[in-house]
Amino acid sequence: MKSYMTKTMASVVTACPKYGMNIYGIGLATAIDKNVRVFYKRLLSNTAELADQCIDFMLHNGLHQPVI
Repeated sequence: MKSYMTKTMASVVTACPKYGMNIYGIGLATAIDKNVRVFYKRLLSNTAELADQCIDFMLHNGLHQPVI
């Protein structure tokens, strides 16, 4: 399957989970209600999984330029 993702799209796709995980982490750290904490934990887990999938996809297609 051919990929039509550009380097610009790849950078946006990898940036979004980074911002989301920061916000979800703040929500998790400040939440008092247990149900809200469970919700933020699920968001963090799903977002981390999505970030891994995006990085794997970009590595496979030669679009990812690791910083480290």
